[in-house]
Amino acid sequence: MANSTPEGDVSKPRPIWTPSVPQDEIPMNIYRAHINRKFHQNLQSSQELHQWSVENLQDFWVDLHQYTGIIPSLPSHITTAFDATTPMEKVPEFFKGAKVNYAENVLSGRDLEKRALIGLREGQDLSGKVWTWALLRENVRKARSALLQLGVREGDRVAAVISTSVWSVGLFLATASIGAIWTSIAPDLGEEVRKEMIGICQGGICDLIIC
Repeated sequence: MANSTPEGDVSKPRPIWTPSVPQDEIPMNIYRAHINRKFHQNLQSSQELHQWSVENLQDFWVDLHQYTGIIPSLPSHITTAFDATTPMEKVPEFFKGAKVNYAENVLSGRDLEKRALIGLREGQDLSGKVWTWALLRENVRKARSALLQLGVREGDRVAAVISTSVWSVGLFLATASIGAIWTSIAPDLGEEVRKEMIGICQGGICDLIIC
């Protein structure tokens, strides 16, 4: 069969999608412009931005921490992201001495009236169970209070046998807000798996089991 593609078109692949917003409103382009201003660069594309980031690791990571607005800001004495004498294959510790709480960063700066979570279950209405950011924050606060009353502290391990749901997210964030470690397993994996997990946790690996 003859090739129906007009001659010359094969060498000119067409993009399958292009952004509908102006180029200067695309987040990656805004970030690239920020890097150009701050570090006196003239990066013209995302590929050039990527190349700059891997050639200037310390500048990139320290700036990214600041640019993304992670809470809290880096302490003033931390001016590098990692010990440059440690090779990457040895996995150097990043931002040594800095602390960050995942739950705080997830829940901060949100429009409390907007939807945060939509939980859908089999056989139920597709509108789902909706939690706004306000409700998510309140339920995390309640769950955190309950965990603290149960004796959960920073560094403890909390295991749950729980299905994927809005409450599984809420309990995870409540655990993270304390600085404890969260792990979970779905009940649909079966009774034997659930018993095995409980047995492991009761053997001292976990500090709290939620079933």
